[in-house]
Amino acid sequence: MSVRFVTRDPQNLLNEFKAAVKRGDLPTWRLDAQEDFRHVPGGWDAKAWWGPTCEAGSLLLTIGFGVVSQNKRETFGVLTGRIIEPFVSHMWRHFEGAKVIEMPSDGDYSTA
Repeated sequence: MSVRFVTRDPQNLLNEFKAAVKRGDLPTWRLDAQEDFRHVPGGWDAKAWWGPTCEAGSLLLTIGFGVVSQNKRETFGVLTGRIIEPFVSHMWRHFEGAKVIEMPSDGDYSTA
């Protein structure tokens, strides 16, 4: 379960998003100790997080689920909307498109 942002420079997109979070431009997001993105309001940061991976031609964000995530599909649905919004609103100059991959994959990870 992931979101892929198509971009010519995935490292730059990742760096720009991290910088916006660190500057406080995206106050509902934080970086954890592993440099994963967590959505803070409503306790979502304990339910799941987005782990970034730079690949050729894209930035891949793969969801990880915490032990308090009861309904993974609902959690994925909500957090997918939450992560896409700041990319569309703030990072639009740095990517050409996005693709949501909703079925679980080998890259999905969980602490549960």
